[in-house]
Amino acid sequence: MFIYWAPADIFLKPRTLAYSVRTKGAVFGYGYFILKNALGGLQLLAGVVMLFTPGQGVLTIFMGLALVDFPRKQRLLLHLASKPSVKKALYRLRVKVKKEPFDLPDF
Repeated sequence: MFIYWAPADIFLKPRTLAYSVRTKGAVFGYGYFILKNALGGLQLLAGVVMLFTPGQGVLTIFMGLALVDFPRKQRLLLHLASKPSVKKALYRLRVKVKKEPFDLPDF
């Protein structure tokens, strides 16, 4: 889900709770924050289960991490996205849905 609607520069510009509240209003911003974190947590759990059962566990964990807000999230996501296997999977999924690939900084 995250891969389909996320903007291409998501890894370059981190979004925070303050961004959500400022752009969406206080009530909707906090509701969005809570819902996004709950869905991210569920996706993380599903990814951990998929590590031991058939499925794309690492990619699902990556998408769950992208939804959950925690300190230094941006650094962790950039580190994971720079892995060749994850980068290749992200690129294939973005091409499949006819979106431009994610912009990743060079390390």
